[in-house]
This record gives sequence, C-alpha cells and structure tokens, in this order.
Amino acid sequence: MISMGGASSPAFDTLFDTLCQDGEMIDTVYNLDLTGSGGGWDKPRFIQDLDYCMNQSSTVRRETLRELERLGMAHGQRRPVNDGRHYLSFTEDGGEVVAGGVWGQSDWPVEILSRLERLTELKYLTSVRRLDGSGGAQPLGVFPASGPQWCLGDYNHGEGVYIGIKPEWIAPKAEERLQSVDSGSQTEMMRSIEHTSLARELENHLKHQHAQAALPILHTLSHLIIKELCAESGYSLGSIRERLYLESDESGLKKAGILLYTTGTSSDGTLGGLARQGRRKVMEVVIKTALRRLEECSNDPICSENRPSTSHPNGAACHACVLLPETCCELGNKALDRIWG
Repeated sequence: MISMGGASSPAFDTLFDTLCQDGEMIDTVYNLDLTGSGGGWDKPRFIQDLDYCMNQSSTVRRETLRELERLGMAHGQRRPVNDGRHYLSFTEDGGEVVAGGVWGQSDWPVEILSRLERLTELKYLTSVRRLDGSGGAQPLGVFPASGPQWCLGDYNHGEGVYIGIKPEWIAPKAEERLQSVDSGSQTEMMRSIEHTSLARELENHLKHQHAQAALPILHTLSHLIIKELCAESGYSLGSIRERLYLESDESGLKKAGILLYTTGTSSDGTLGGLARQGRRKVMEVVIKTALRRLEECSNDPICSENRPSTSHPNGAACHACVLLPETCCELGNKALDRIWG
C-alpha cells in the first residue's frame, strides 16, 4: 500500500478518503481542525507515521513496552512533540537542545530532561494477587475458552518529568556495588521484586549482574528526587509516582531513566505544577539537593550501617531518608540503598 519512500498509491488514497468520510480521523492528530493548523486532513503526516510503524523494528509487547515509552519521552527534539490529545512533551536538555553550566559537564548525571505537559496513563488490570506472591494470581472472572476475555482498564490524564540518567555515571557505582554486596543479598533483592510489573517487563535486562546492581542506585535516586520535587511543588509525597527504565546487555548498561508523574481521572488532567518543575533551573537545584541527601539521615549511623542481607534485602533505607508511601513506588519500597559503594 505504501512504497519504501513513503509515497501513497491510488488504493491508499481511496482508503484514506474513506476513513475521513466515515469519521475515523475526527479525534486524531491528523484532523487539522483539531490541531489548529487549518482545515482538512494531514495526509502526509499520516503516511509518514504509517510508514514508520510498518518499518519499526520493535512491536509493542510486554518486554518492549518500557523501551518504546523511553524512546518517546527521550526524543531530544527542539520542537515540542504533540499528538494533539494525549501527549505533549518539551525537551529541556539533550538531543537537539544543548544547555550550558552543569548540564554540559561530564560528571553531571542527567543526559536528557523532558518536560511532559500532558501524558495519558492506561491502567489494565488482569488479575489480583497477594503482596507476598503466595497463592498465585486470581483472575478477575471466568470466561468461555472460545470467547473474548474481558479485564478492567481506565485512562488517567496528567503530567510529568522524564530524567534520562547517563549509563556511564551509574556504571562505576554499580561496579563498586557488585564488589561490596554479596551475591546472595543481591539475589534476594531481585527475588523481593519478582512479582512487580517492572521485573516482568525488564526480565531480559535484569538477568545481567550490572543491571541488577544499577537498579537500587536508580531507584534510590528516584525516591530522593521525588522528595525534593514535593518540597518544591507542594505536592504530597503520595501523589507523585515513579516509573523506572533500564536497558542492558552482556556488555553493560545501555540506558537508564526515571519518569516522575502524577495523573487524575478527569479528562482535563492535572494543573501543571509538576511539569512546571521540569525546567532546567528548578531541576538543577532538585538533583543537586537529592544527591546531597544521600549522605543525610536523622537515623544515622544506624541507617547507614544497615547493609543488604538475605533476611533484609534493602540496604541503608528508612522512612527518614528514602522510603516513600507505597502508592508512589512501583517496587513497594524494595531495592533501595543509600550506600552505593
């Protein structure tokens, strides 16, 4: 239907016109009335997007979901990415946007910063299980083998900040952690999160030792940044949630990132307070303060002397320093440790 060059054919033109006449394009970004770009339909963009999807190397599966999400947020384009309805993202640093000061320094942990003015979260509930994983998953209903199986899903709209972390910044710290934490404690830490969606979606990446060692570093940094963002924006600790991104292979860590976001059930989303904090000036202060908090806890030295073990997989982590309400932690306050070396 579409050639390699993205040119349309008569058959495609007929199909596109039919879709427009049937109203299939009304609520899409290809409706120029909706995007405020004039009247009619954006056929060239539709051809470009369709050509990209047809030639994309990865399809949306459980094991590729986070990778595709990260690619969308870490686009690095100078112009905002806007689908007209569900997503609006601005690059603050990285890619085509080059910032000065600490953002250009080699020892600065952030390689890309994106401000998400609008995002859409789809929750899809397939089953329920106990927190400790015992008893297996309980399906939501019993369906005929030959018929469709229905589950529960809903859309939430909101905003967020994506922080891409340099793999070369995490790698030395992960290597030190491999030397200081015994393999049994590391295995127990991974076992404590094996029932989470992150463990299932990143299974192919977390089988590597350097990714396992990098996860507590990334996760702890995420919690510290959440605490500082809440102090800056006025959000309560339980209202900002996290989503972690790790990609690795046998040679080492390839990509790492943190999405901090808040959503609401209203189609209007949230009020912009979190995305406003995603500007470089604010995030520079937040990240510097978060890194300084690594060495601060009112329960020290008791907290800092706690090391991961087979009976207690967390390291130096307590409610006075890095633990958060479990509504905003996707690992249930597991895989946390302020002592990285």
